[in-house]
Amino acid sequence: TKLAPPNIACSSHVSKVQMQINRHGSFQTYG
Repeated sequence: TKLAPPNIACSSHVSKVQMQINRHGSFQTYG
């Protein structure tokens, strides 16, 4: 898993990101 920059602060966004990690197994940030 790659670490994402502290650009994600919104809990809602983090929730989506975590779901992506759970699904793909990799940390992907959008925007």
